[in-house]
Amino acid sequence: MWLYCLLQPYMGQNSKKLKISFFSKNTWEQDDIVQKTTNAGYINISSPELTVFDLLAYTEKIGLNRATTVLQELAQNMKVSALSRTAKRYPSTPVIQRLGYILDKVLGEEKLAEALQKSLSNRRIVPVLLSTQKTKQGEMDETWKVIKNMEIESDL
Repeated sequence: MWLYCLLQPYMGQNSKKLKISFFSKNTWEQDDIVQKTTNAGYINISSPELTVFDLLAYTEKIGLNRATTVLQELAQNMKVSALSRTAKRYPSTPVIQRLGYILDKVLGEEKLAEALQKSLSNRRIVPVLLSTQKTKQGEMDETWKVIKNMEIESDL
């Protein structure tokens, strides 16, 4: 089992508080795990490529703006070939569509977006909402088949 921990600052009634969310995953490919050196030894963490997919899979808990902010930082460390391989294995087509849309239209990461567009060529694509928590009305992006039902604002 794989466990994700996400620390989220939020404002309480009278003071700043920290919310910790845990997400578990039962299966993952060894290629998506990276070993990092720490002062106490080694630790296995998810690759930047797998992390961005999973961030968008949990947007109802994280928030699309916060996920996009993290995605913007991780995009600097992602490799096109690794993103393409991870996308081929990733089970959720709507997550790939949303990720491609954000990389392409919001962050301007065209090379990374192209890799996702190629991975979608072998999948059945249906229109999906950018945010599943917002209204179902919005303009359809024809490239990604994403209905833009909110404006994304990165914190960076």
